[in-house]
Amino acid sequence: MGEPLLTFETPDGRTLAYALWGDPGDFPVLLLHGTPGCRLERWPDEDVYRRAGIFLVTHDRAGYGRSTRRPGRRIVDEVDDVAALADHLGLERFGVTGGSGGGAHALACAARLPDRVVRAACVVGVAPLVTPGSTRTTGSPAWTPRTSRSSVGRWPARRS
Repeated sequence: MGEPLLTFETPDGRTLAYALWGDPGDFPVLLLHGTPGCRLERWPDEDVYRRAGIFLVTHDRAGYGRSTRRPGRRIVDEVDDVAALADHLGLERFGVTGGSGGGAHALACAARLPDRVVRAACVVGVAPLVTPGSTRTTGSPAWTPRTSRSSVGRWPARRS
C-alpha cells in the first residue's frame, strides 16, 4: 500500500503534500495532477506501477489539497516544487507526466530541468486560446494543438 499523505517543507517555507505509490526501487515518475486535482489522482491499483517498473510520486500543487498556497504562482513555478520534492526524496533523474492542466506543468519541468527529467509526457494537455500574433485570449479555439496526446521517448523499465 502506498503512502497517501506525506509532507515536507519547501525551501521557501511552504508545506508540500505528496504520496508514494509502487516500489521505490523502480524508475521514479512524478505525476502532475490536472486542474483541479490532487495527489490522489492516479490509477488506484498499485500493482499496475509494479508491473510497469514505475515508482509513482504524486503531490498537491501549491494551493491544492494539503499544500500551502504560493501567492502569484505561475505554471513555471511548479518546477521549483518538483525539484525540491525530487531532492527531498533523493531522486537524481526521473520522468514527469501530466494530464489536462498538469500537462503544461510537466512540460515546464522537462524544459527547465533537462539534466534531471529524462522522460516527459503531456496527456490531453491544454493550450492557451490565443490567436498567433495576438496578445490577448480570444476565448475561441483559434490556436489549439493538433494532437490531444504527445509524449517524448519511452519510459525505461528500471531506474539505472
